[in-house]
Amino acid sequence: MLPAAQVIQKQRNELEYLADLIHWRLKVREQKPSEWNSDNPFYWRFALQGRGVPPDTQEHAAGFYERQEYDKAEAIFRLLIDCFGDYAEGYNYLGLIAYQKRRLDQAISHFEKTMELGRKLFSARIAKKWYWRDHRTRPYMRGTHASAKII
Repeated sequence: MLPAAQVIQKQRNELEYLADLIHWRLKVREQKPSEWNSDNPFYWRFALQGRGVPPDTQEHAAGFYERQEYDKAEAIFRLLIDCFGDYAEGYNYLGLIAYQKRRLDQAISHFEKTMELGRKLFSARIAKKWYWRDHRTRPYMRGTHASAKII
């Protein structure tokens, strides 16, 4: 049906990424146990990772940005922020993509969202001199730095 085809075409990049992710996960399903891919019977390692974006997924998505495949990267980061609402780095990447595409108002909006979410990651007592050294403050600092560059 034409309406279904139009919906699929509109969401093509997201669907292609999900298909790629599924195929990649299927390829790595048969691994030999090691200290890097094992967990204990209580799945504590998995539980300690938290509910954020898995690092390998972020690296995979960032690869599209680095290869200047901006349409795919944008679709993937939109999908990730839909799934993980407080994903500040996702908004930072969307801002960088908008900046590369010369959509400056949109870039600023994404960087502001990066700063808003990134600021929530700060611990209560952190000195300004540690802002670039503490990983929790990185999204905020990246958003601040990028939006200052545009303005």
